[in-house]
Amino acid sequence: MSVVADAFLHRETRKIDEAGCFSFEGARYEASAALANLEAEIAYDPMNTQTIMVYCKGTESVAAHRIEIGAYASKVPPVPMGMTGSIPETSRLLDALEKKYREDHRQMAQVLSFEDYGKEGGQNV
Repeated sequence: MSVVADAFLHRETRKIDEAGCFSFEGARYEASAALANLEAEIAYDPMNTQTIMVYCKGTESVAAHRIEIGAYASKVPPVPMGMTGSIPETSRLLDALEKKYREDHRQMAQVLSFEDYGKEGGQNV
């Protein structure tokens, strides 16, 4: 950038956050992670704010670009059931025990009973 063009840029002071970004006119700009948590001077052309120059003491100037946040950037994963405040309706352990109990009693009901065997014909010993 020429000295004359640089003289007509508007300048402001901004605080760079821990991710190396800053806000300007409602938009986020990414400068550099090396400038994290520092105070920097930004220089911009008010007619073209797509790229902003960032000046910080002891470092070279950095061109910051507007961050385009996509449609899928803020998808929040669903919260697991165990972390919610809801009370469970059933217990997996109790459900499994009840299923085992039913299977055992079904098998016992199907077993042949020899209790009455030989009683209907009398005593043939």
